[in-house]
This record gives sequence, structure tokens and C-alpha cells, in this order.
Amino acid sequence: MILNMNYFIDQDTQIEDNIILVAGFTKVFPKPESNIALVERPEDKLIGDRFNHELAMLLIENDDIVLFSGWSHTGIVNILDEVKLYSKALKIKATFGGYLRRGECSFSYRKGQRSGNIHKMNTGDVIEV
Repeated sequence: MILNMNYFIDQDTQIEDNIILVAGFTKVFPKPESNIALVERPEDKLIGDRFNHELAMLLIENDDIVLFSGWSHTGIVNILDEVKLYSKALKIKATFGGYLRRGECSFSYRKGQRSGNIHKMNTGDVIEV
């Protein structure tokens, strides 16, 4: 017997006591400029991708949230803003995601803006949270 393991959600969904999938993000901050080239085709018409299929996963432990995001096309600041609205009592301890980068210079610049609180990880790297 083959089970369908694909599920689609359109609202926040708690999948375990401490794991929540967040669907839909605020649009307070502009999306990354590089998104202009990304489109979708609803009903045979090309439009700018709305990225309404993107999700984030929250792992909650004590008063801390660890956020996992995909490519963050909606903008990581919009995703972070949504998570902050989700629970004002919890703090975001760490964020992991596929951010749009433009090389080592961009990474160094962003790291400098964040006072060293941003770290590059590569496939296979292991961390403890």
C-alpha cells in the first residue's frame, strides 16, 4: 500500500506539541528585488509569484522559538515579523533558512550589520540548539 505523504495547508497548523507550521506571512516589508523574475501561472496567465505556498516551521522549547524557513522569497523580515505576531511571549532564539545571497561580499556585509549574529552554514554542518 502506497500512502500519499504530501499535505497542503493554508493556515497555521500544529503538528506536534512543540512544532508549528506557519502559512502566510505579513507583507509589511518589501520582498527581495530578485523576486521580480519569478512568476506563477494561475489559470493560464503569467503573474508575479505571490509565494503563498511558502511555509515556516517553528520548534518551540520553553520560551524560545527556533525558526526554519525555506528560500524566504517573501522576505525573511516578513517571516520574522509574522512569527513575532504569533507569540509575543516567546523569543526567537535562532533562524535557519535559505536566504538569497549574492556571494561572499554580501554575506560579510550582512554579518557586519548584525554584529556577528549571522553565521554561514554549509551542507553537512552540524549545530546544537
